[in-house]
Formats: sequence, C-alpha cells, structure tokens
Amino acid sequence: MESLGRYPLSVLLSFLSETEGTSLLITKKRYAFFLLPMFRLRSDAFDGLKVNGSKKRHRFVVCPAQDPIVLLDRLNTRKLFKRKTIPIKHHMTTSQLAAAEWNQQPRNIPAQLQCLRFLDKTITKQFTDMIGTLLVSYPRSGNTLMRTLLEKVTGLVTGSDTRPDRSLSLELAERHNLVGEGVTHPSMVAFVKTHWPERTGNQVYKGKRAVLLVRNPYDAIDSYWNLNVTKSHTKTVTESVYERFQEKFERLARNEICIWLQFQDYWLRKAGIPVLLIRFEDLVRSPAEQLARTIMFAAEANELPLFWKERIDYVVNGCESIEGMGSYKPRSSTGSGFGKSILKGRYNRDTIDYMHNAAQQISCKDYLSCLGYSVKEHNFPSEESLDHFRRVSVDNLSSKKGDYVMVNQGVPIRPDTCEFGRQMTSWRRSITDNDANPLPTM
Repeated sequence: MESLGRYPLSVLLSFLSETEGTSLLITKKRYAFFLLPMFRLRSDAFDGLKVNGSKKRHRFVVCPAQDPIVLLDRLNTRKLFKRKTIPIKHHMTTSQLAAAEWNQQPRNIPAQLQCLRFLDKTITKQFTDMIGTLLVSYPRSGNTLMRTLLEKVTGLVTGSDTRPDRSLSLELAERHNLVGEGVTHPSMVAFVKTHWPERTGNQVYKGKRAVLLVRNPYDAIDSYWNLNVTKSHTKTVTESVYERFQEKFERLARNEICIWLQFQDYWLRKAGIPVLLIRFEDLVRSPAEQLARTIMFAAEANELPLFWKERIDYVVNGCESIEGMGSYKPRSSTGSGFGKSILKGRYNRDTIDYMHNAAQQISCKDYLSCLGYSVKEHNFPSEESLDHFRRVSVDNLSSKKGDYVMVNQGVPIRPDTCEFGRQMTSWRRSITDNDANPLPTM
C-alpha cells in the first residue's frame, strides 16, 4: 500500500467505512504520518465531509486529482518520447533518470525536454538552502511563467497551495505540465506558489522568504476577469461579452484594484520575512537577470555562482521567445502587449481615476506610482514608464534567521462574501447554463 499514489489509494479506501479506513492507516507510523495527510483538506473542500446530527463524520472518497508523482512520471515519459535519442536505463525510474541527468548536465538535450524531479534525500545544499521560498502574487501576475522558468533552471518541480481537484488546477497539472499543484511539503518542493492573503489556499505551511511577482493591475485585473468567465488560463472573451457585461466588469475593476493594492502592501510591509520584488514586465523583458536575482535570493547568496549562470543561460538562450519559456502562451506577452487592456479601452476615464485615487488612499505608499504603473505620472503603458521603475524598499523587513510567515492562516484580504471572488463561478454558471453554453472567446 505504501507504493500506491493518492488516486489509486483513494479508490481503495473509498470501499471501506470510516472506522476501517482510519484503522488501516494508523496501524503503521508511515501510514499515519505520510499517507493520511495526503487526504487532508479543509472541511468545506469537497463532499468528503458528512454531518450526522450534531456529530461530524467522515468518509474516504475518490480524489478527483491524480497523484502528483504519477503526473510527473507521465510528464517525464512524454519528454523522453520526444527526444531523438533516449538514454533509457531500464532499472531507473524517470525521477532517478532526472537526477542522473542533473548530475551529468547534458547540453544536447533542450531545457524543455529535460526530466524533472521532486526533492528527495539525495538533494544537495544548492537546493536545501532554497526550501521555504514562496512565489506570491495577485492572480494573473506571472506566477505560472516564473514557476515554469524555475523548473527548467533547477530541474525541480515547483509546488502550489491550490486545491489540486479544482478545474483550473487540473488544467495546469494535466495540460500545462505544472504537476506540483497541491504540493507544499518542504520534503518535496523548494518553491511554492500562493495567492495568500488574497485568498486562502488548501493547506497551512511556513514560508521563510517570498518572491513577490507584480504585474500592472490593468492587465492583471483584465486577465483575472477572463480567467473567471472562461474557466481557462488562456482564453479571452470577445468584445461583445465586454459590452454585454460592461457594468459588471467596471464594478469588478474597482473592487480588484483595492485587493491588488492591499496584497502588495501586505507582502512589502507586513509579512515580516525577506521579500524580493519582481515585476512581470521585467521578467518578460530580461528573464535572465530576474532569474539570477531569484536564485541568489532563494539561496541567500551574495553573488551568483558560475553553475547557476550557465543554467540560466542554457534555459533562456534555448528559447526564441517568452512563449517558448512558459507552459502556455500568455494572453499578453511581448513588450508591445504591456498595458494592452488600457490600449483596448477596457477602462473608462472614471475607472482609471478611481484606481489612482485608491492607490493614494489605501496604503502609505502609492504603489501605482512607485512601481511605474501610473497612467497620469508615467504615461503608462509607454516603454519609458517601465524604465522609470523605482524598486520599493523592503529593507525595513526583518531578515533574522528563523523568521517565517504562516501561509493561509488568518483572515484573507478578500471576504468570503466577495462578489468577485469564488462567487464568480456561480455567476458564470448562471449565464452559461452551468457551463454548457460558454461565452464566446477570441
């Protein structure tokens, strides 16, 4: 039973009663401390919780998400199949093959076809120093791109605290090769994506340091709208949809700029751990430089070792465009795409004014101004406005050894009753016959 993944194990346990299943898992320490936590979800996560009178009862149900190790084996197998020459050793798993390749550092294999692995007992100090690094962002701000680049550079799977059975998580894991969805344990991943405290993720865990990915709020909010109304990371609704729901979109924009501002303020002033700020626009324009900053920060190094410089050059120079680096083609990627939502007239003048007024009132810093995103001050989205970026100082944050933040513990910025949070799913279903007739996309 120890060799079974989460999915086949959940199928087995679903045939057992609560007493039988729990008794089976606690008969051995490894079962109790390794297998049982794989099924731990919040009480409202899915229908595995049953209430009988005043007493809460549980039962095991089949996990709708496949085991991440199984997904990784499938991904590595697909990569091996695409190679012209496959150095397969029949006695090795794909993860063992990935470790062997990492030690050999072959240059004849494109970075996108190199095998990946989770952390294991064979990892070296170059990786253990990075454990506990958070990749934090407001939704649709480049986290997926950063994860994909880091996986290529480090050869390690990145994690995420999103529930793995959600449709968007399944899309990332099964269609876009981010197989670490739902994985947060430091024994498996060093980098973990989270949107906390914009929303509460699936598990509570510790973070030692955070890479804060920031994207201009106009494109991020517009992309967040499309994510919710299309249930996809890549689709964009047509102009007719924007016209039909103009009032809904404008109310969402005014709500989300407040969430966006509070999110940046939390990580830059309140989190209490070291924070590295990287703009999405800079990641696209100079990926090698931003990856070098990220590796140095995660490893707590004063300079970038030659080994990592070579790895970064190998990954970045092996891709012709940003589309070739990410796991999927983003809605706006090239330099000319920055601020595309403004150029297309998604926001009227009153909404733009509202956003700038909110930036001056919600926190002690005007983040639109200091990040170079001000339409009024910097004429964003001109290329010159991006070059005028002044990094927000994070020197006032404590960086003492041992400091950490508890992710997903506490009150999130976005209330559960927020119309533009998870309730957007119910609204979308109400206008699409429960997703049977999706909104038209470009």
